[in-house]
Amino acid sequence: MVMNQVKPLAEKKKKHPLRMLGYFLGAFLLLSLFLMIPSARSSALRALENCNNVAEVKQVWTENREDLGRDESFLSAVREKLSTLNLTEVEVKACRAWLPPPPVSLNLIVVPDLSRRLQDNPNQFRRDTAILNMIWTSFREFSRFRKDTRDRLVIDVTEEEQASGNFSVVADRLHFDLSNHKGKSNRLFFTPSLDKEFYAGIRDLYRMALSRPLGADYHFYFNRNLEENLMKSDLKTTWVNRVIIITDGYLEPEDRAPLTIIGAKKEILYPAVDEGRIEEAIRQEKLGIPAVDLDLSETDVLVCEVKERESGKRHDFDILRTYWSNWLDGMKVDDKRFIDQKRMEIMRKNIQQFIHPKA
Repeated sequence: MVMNQVKPLAEKKKKHPLRMLGYFLGAFLLLSLFLMIPSARSSALRALENCNNVAEVKQVWTENREDLGRDESFLSAVREKLSTLNLTEVEVKACRAWLPPPPVSLNLIVVPDLSRRLQDNPNQFRRDTAILNMIWTSFREFSRFRKDTRDRLVIDVTEEEQASGNFSVVADRLHFDLSNHKGKSNRLFFTPSLDKEFYAGIRDLYRMALSRPLGADYHFYFNRNLEENLMKSDLKTTWVNRVIIITDGYLEPEDRAPLTIIGAKKEILYPAVDEGRIEEAIRQEKLGIPAVDLDLSETDVLVCEVKERESGKRHDFDILRTYWSNWLDGMKVDDKRFIDQKRMEIMRKNIQQFIHPKA
């Protein structure tokens, strides 16, 4: 029995040098590969420098994709070279089809309703500011553990006349952009003093709005102002545009005809709600929000804090939801959410899931 146990041990000792040789050869191959990569990268980068058009850049990428496809310095050089060629949007889109997708950044636009709803409901100021604080917290939690992103948060108004015509006083304090915060963790961007700056800016915005509230014309905003705040994906960034609208849902612009003529047609619309055919009634009566020539196919929209007025209880919410949904469909909005006035904890969850759906 003793001799039988010794024999396998002896055999293992005989195999040991072969195993060591295998380890040595493997290490040698890895080292050779490691030493070859910088050489391959240098050669590819030199080839990029001599490229004069997209086809030549694509050829360099194709030839080196297998070895350098995950090499960030090479990939960055390819994108940078393409960026110098003054490409059209169509050409950029074509390049994005064969390149790996660039890093994702969030562009969050928030447009509160600063109309007379703030005076009609004594609690509205408190609710709105609480919702805006939730939005800020969710944006901060989404962005703070990332690095080298271009995340943005912009608080805007539907018209310059809102906030007593003094929105420009606080506009810069309600615009947060991490584009220039490069090479550092986003945690260093979100300081306690930045939190205070946001809260103070919101407080000042609503104080100005309460002194002279004006109708919130979202049709005008989407038609004239929204596009300048949207970000288009390019070779270096995949932009995710998300818009949050805080409103009761009634579009009643100042000094212009109301866009939601519920009052004039409620003898038709209210029975249609009761009978479950509001969509059909709105289409037959040719009602709704006028179309806007704007492509929002890469933009998500959340309409929150919708609240029926006493005169429209049990009817207006369904009408408003249909108006807004049809209008957003016309602009090709893919992800649209329409939330009535709920408990704040439910609102918090909805906002968090909208800003970062994986939360």
